[in-house]
Amino acid sequence: MHFRPNDIRRALQSAPAPQKKEREAAVLLPLIEKDGELFILFERRALSLRHQPGDIALPGGGIEDGETPLEAALREAREELLVNDSQLTGLGEIGTESGPAGQKVYAFAAELKDYRGTFSPAEVDRVFTLPLSFFLTHRAEHYRGSFVARPIENFPYDRIEGGKNYPFAVRDYTIPVYPDTAPLIWGMTARVLERFVKRLLGGSAPL
Repeated sequence: MHFRPNDIRRALQSAPAPQKKEREAAVLLPLIEKDGELFILFERRALSLRHQPGDIALPGGGIEDGETPLEAALREAREELLVNDSQLTGLGEIGTESGPAGQKVYAFAAELKDYRGTFSPAEVDRVFTLPLSFFLTHRAEHYRGSFVARPIENFPYDRIEGGKNYPFAVRDYTIPVYPDTAPLIWGMTARVLERFVKRLLGGSAPL
């Protein structure tokens, strides 16, 4: 097959647009007031889910086209907790985190009123609360992790310099864990909690 520059130009101009990057996500940290004390509501993700089944999480998910991060966080909370708009009052943005693969995750706090313990079984296995005061007085522990861009088993290692010892790209990251929680709160959920607490304490960590 023989190509001329104009052939290449036509082919590239008619090629489909590059695929959209993995969509960004947003989560909501719901606060419930009980007897004058604030509690944070957590979810245990449904065991039937493809991604992170059984993990402890905050309501959240991907940002749809045309949505702001806050709109996405509130929508996901409504869908997962089976609550309506009037029950959620936004309190502000906590900040932006990066997922393990570099995906942006926007986090927001909101007050949740008149909650009756409802949730969607398709997405949530159960819900539970922990007092905000616990996180104001307990630090997370941090563990080092890494992602290695390593090919699958049948990759032709014998045809590249270094073979299986080739220095594939490694991305280092830290995994926060709150060791005194049961079930264990760790990963992205713990990361959002850490940032939230630091915002409340004016940039300081719990003592």
